[in-house]
Amino acid sequence: MILDALNTIYVWIGNGANTQERDAAKSTAQKYLETDSMPRHKKAAIEVIYQGEESPPFKKLFQEWDEKLFKTPRTVENMRKLLFK
Repeated sequence: MILDALNTIYVWIGNGANTQERDAAKSTAQKYLETDSMPRHKKAAIEVIYQGEESPPFKKLFQEWDEKLFKTPRTVENMRKLLFK
């Protein structure tokens, strides 16, 4: 998942992602940052976040972050709980 938080572009990588998927997500985020027309600070950065190691600033972007959500298997229902609460 790639999340644009203006001066930080987050690349969230789930436990099930393979090397190709991880590399593609990072590359896509870099291309996005280089080509997006949104005015950003010169030092806008890409931050890679791994499942289970989410930083407090990343978690704050989600109104109701549930620490237990990813302790269980990743399912459509779990993703709905996170994204649409």
